[in-house]
Amino acid sequence: MTPQEIATALSSLPAGHVFGEQGRDNHPTRTPSRGRQASP
Repeated sequence: MTPQEIATALSSLPAGHVFGEQGRDNHPTRTPSRGRQASP
């Protein structure tokens, strides 16, 4: 998948989807990001 395809897919998803940065902020235990550790 190319970066362009990824961007197109992300732009078509609802806000806060787990694939987006906002989604990672909303689900920190499911998708760790920016150095955060997932909860067990």
